[in-house]
Amino acid sequence: MKRYILKQYGVTLLELLATIAILGIFITIIFSVVTTTFNQNDKTLSHINLRQEANLIITNIRNQHQGKVIICEKDILEYETQSFVINIENFAKNKECSNPEEDLFIKFTLADYENNEYTIDTIIEKIQVINPENPDPEPEPEPSDSFYDFLTKENVFIYGSKYAFSGNSTDGPNGKMIILGDINSSELNGGSLSNVSNIEVQGSVILDGGSAGMGSKTSPGTIIIQGSFTSWSGTRQIYGDIYVNGDFRIKDAHINGNIFVDGNVEIGWTPQISKDSLVYYTGTITFPKDMSKSITDKFIKSDTVPKKTLSNTINPSLKTKEWFSENGYTSSLEDRVNNKIYVKDFNYQWNGWQPSGDIFQNLVIVSENDISLTNVWNQTMTGVLYAPNGKVTFNGSNFEGVIISKDGVFITSGGTNVKLKNIAEYFPYKESAPFY
Repeated sequence: MKRYILKQYGVTLLELLATIAILGIFITIIFSVVTTTFNQNDKTLSHINLRQEANLIITNIRNQHQGKVIICEKDILEYETQSFVINIENFAKNKECSNPEEDLFIKFTLADYENNEYTIDTIIEKIQVINPENPDPEPEPEPSDSFYDFLTKENVFIYGSKYAFSGNSTDGPNGKMIILGDINSSELNGGSLSNVSNIEVQGSVILDGGSAGMGSKTSPGTIIIQGSFTSWSGTRQIYGDIYVNGDFRIKDAHINGNIFVDGNVEIGWTPQISKDSLVYYTGTITFPKDMSKSITDKFIKSDTVPKKTLSNTINPSLKTKEWFSENGYTSSLEDRVNNKIYVKDFNYQWNGWQPSGDIFQNLVIVSENDISLTNVWNQTMTGVLYAPNGKVTFNGSNFEGVIISKDGVFITSGGTNVKLKNIAEYFPYKESAPFY
């Protein structure tokens, strides 16, 4: 009888333990992915819920405000429920209650009990009252200030159809520049508009290349652009609230204020928008695929945006030749201090070397056509340059005062600094000014 020994196959303890360990790793990975997915879905759902609640609150507040109902901060806190809390950061410019006759500024954050938050920062405009007997009333006429009153009150120190600047900086904290045409970075040096609080541009602004900024860091004000606003390539700082009556394109700029765009928005890859800044727009928005949500959340679609009105364009006229003769104006630059000049064309070119800083002090130059001071690169001038029918060209170290010209201001020397001085410093009363 033959004996058959059957071969037996089995699993060793070591193989069993290895299999269990591998299964454990796979189960841990799968559990982690599933948990993360659920958490992300919960967070997204919470964000949507908070956003819907915030929009509902804003809609109710808008209906009340435009219905001329006084709203107080405590009224908003009553919206708080067991599912979320309200943290009000700004309401009616930090007043306890709103004024239905004014635009309502409001910023608040909704937070649920899982530390998810949604912030809304907006302006609710006051309702425009229409008289049913006169649905299209004529606008009330504005006070007819003289050009002198306008320059003095608005603290205007640059006024012309364009501004071409090859110098170092334009320094006008709490001052205003009015450009009746376009501004283009191809005509600006790096920091050329870096410290002017208020700027009005009746055309478009194109900042594409270079680093020319806009607005004042120390005294941010208002920038009004009647056309479109492009701030594309080139890192630059922009301060103050900006009102754009056209499209807005932004890529490399650093924004330090709110922007209100009555048009479309295009975003490039690398804008930086400060924590307290937002961009409101009425049109469409485009941006790169996979752009950070922290950037796109700064852009808020609105039915309307607040607008600022440009100053009335005033075309000042020269006083008579007899007036200039009677008020001490000459046609010579022999005296560089406290001199007043009236000519048909002013063209001064420095010949030879002069000591640095040899100052033209309190000098008023009025020309029927152009004003040109060239080859005065190491010289400083304070005063007024007024060319109501031409352009002003300055090639010097520093200029402090007021420049008014129909055809634009051209600062052609590198390193030049232009500084604000109110025109009342040179003409203490209206009748002393050379224009009507």
